[in-house]
Amino acid sequence: FISKYFIFVDAGDDDESDDASEDYENNEAEMDIEAKVKKIDSVDGGGNKAKLIKDTLAELNMSVNSKEEKIKLQQQEAISKKKLRSGSLGNILRSKGLIWTPHTHDNIVAYGQAGNIVTFNIGDQWKVLNARAWVGSEKEKTTFRQNFVHPYGDRRQELVFIGQNMKHDIIQSILDGCLITGETFSMGIDGWKATVGDMFL
Repeated sequence: FISKYFIFVDAGDDDESDDASEDYENNEAEMDIEAKVKKIDSVDGGGNKAKLIKDTLAELNMSVNSKEEKIKLQQQEAISKKKLRSGSLGNILRSKGLIWTPHTHDNIVAYGQAGNIVTFNIGDQWKVLNARAWVGSEKEKTTFRQNFVHPYGDRRQELVFIGQNMKHDIIQSILDGCLITGETFSMGIDGWKATVGDMFL
């Protein structure tokens, strides 16, 4: 669903980390240019120096072009996915919610989407792992255990979609297809940890 219709962005890739990465790359490029200039200066005149200058310029141009190409490809991917998404699902402007995956049994996965971009964040633990769900009077536990389903507690999928002319049945059908099969589900949490894995183990 996500890889087909959206662009996944690691939540850790915020503007600050992008800027830091870009600064690092720029510094590396500047150092590389300085090294090449020194190398050119150390070469005697004639054909060797001319060839070295030509090769250096070609390398620098290739580096610039590769960055521009990467940006162009990202833009093309965004346009293509938006067109596919709009045609298949309607105009989804925003979606968000909670996800329970076989890889994260203890913590909520916070899903967020705006436009083409989708992010995942590891959130708080599910309430079923809170001591208040198990300790205290029956009334206190019952109040805290609202929406619990044995034996999984409050683990669940809960998504909200905001948009225009959305094709609800198609979206629901696609998301239902993302759920694990009944056979796999019947294995339970320990079975998933043994076969699918757990990102925290």
